[in-house]
Amino acid sequence: MIDPVVLHPTALAIGGDAIARIGGGDEAGTRGNGGPGGAGANGKVVFINGALPGETVEVRFGDEKTDYAKATTIAVTKAVPERVEPTCPHVARGCGGCGWQFVDVLAQPTYKQSMTVDALYRTGRIAAAKQLVTLAPPLPAGRHRTTVRAMIVNGQSAFREQGSNRGVIVDSCEVTHREVEHVLVNGRFGRAKEVTIRVGATTGDLLVVADPSASGVRLPQLSPEWTAIGGRSVVVGLDAVGRGSGASYREVIDGVEFRVSALSFFQTRPDGAEQLVSLLNTALADHHDVLIDLYGGVGLFAGTIGRRFQTVVSVEQEQSASDDAIVNLAHLDDANIVTEDVAEWRPSRSSTRGRNVAIIADPARKGLGRGGVGAIARLEPGIVLLVSCDLGSLGRDAKLLGEAGFELESSMVVDLFPKTPHVEVVSRFVPRGN
Repeated sequence: MIDPVVLHPTALAIGGDAIARIGGGDEAGTRGNGGPGGAGANGKVVFINGALPGETVEVRFGDEKTDYAKATTIAVTKAVPERVEPTCPHVARGCGGCGWQFVDVLAQPTYKQSMTVDALYRTGRIAAAKQLVTLAPPLPAGRHRTTVRAMIVNGQSAFREQGSNRGVIVDSCEVTHREVEHVLVNGRFGRAKEVTIRVGATTGDLLVVADPSASGVRLPQLSPEWTAIGGRSVVVGLDAVGRGSGASYREVIDGVEFRVSALSFFQTRPDGAEQLVSLLNTALADHHDVLIDLYGGVGLFAGTIGRRFQTVVSVEQEQSASDDAIVNLAHLDDANIVTEDVAEWRPSRSSTRGRNVAIIADPARKGLGRGGVGAIARLEPGIVLLVSCDLGSLGRDAKLLGEAGFELESSMVVDLFPKTPHVEVVSRFVPRGN
């Protein structure tokens, strides 16, 4: 057997693991007789799940590569004040749904700010990163998720066990909206392998999408308080969605109602969507004529922030979301919905020439990349607002935007996902020299 190794992590990596270094001239850990082969001989970096900077922990090693290794905390011999007992009883059973249950929710935003600074400094090559990154006002840390996806075990919903594909059946979930929790716990999902539950907190709509089929799905009776809102309940299988079932739910953000189809992405919490809209509106500040919403999805930003622009263009390659945007942007006087890959889109110069262009870009986790940055540079905007949901891609995109002639003015960390290490960041870039 491999003996436990004692490590002293000093920082957090992107993704929330703590970082320690062992071996070489900077010995940060001690081991028993049976440690993993080669680890500790060359100053190897170790990424530790379940630890925090400043602690002393015993770990067990997992994957090991030439220059780094991964490990899991099995005991904490010296804890920092930010460590707390998880409030969710399912953590002890291995549920991996909320990776930071052991971190004080009041400390989590500061940790996420530090991770963001590190990504912008090390990967983005932005020397002043520490001065440019701030925190948005905190959002509630419970009952906030209006969308959740779960695996199915013997007809019941379950979350994946930490570090494995095994399921942990739960009888509660403190981060989900109460009606989502009610369906999650009391629903029976037939022979489905996965289920996605989505509610419209403002409309009372419920959408349950079973994968691959809704055959045998039975939902519990919803609460009188929920049904009084007057929404609609829809259960659909992905097989039916593929045949064009049209299943959707509705949510209201900043006074605008949005249709969200079964295959379309939407923010997992409406108060978080409201905060993003508010922050982006404030960051725009100056007057612009044209808003180009890249990776526009169902039209969240185009439909709200777009009300202050003469012309709005939403570019989204997913057909389902683009179809939703056509409905959701109907209230705008001059809205153009383009169903195309952002990297391949070539707008006519006449549509933007001589006009003050603002860009909002909200890409998926993989970020802008060279293709997205190239599209932005071609449009010659006066401002770029980038919404990032992955710090690795944020750092890389900040570097690429810098090479394309844009300067980072600010980044604000938005804690949409309390009790997890996931980070959302709103960054403002302007042409260098403006």
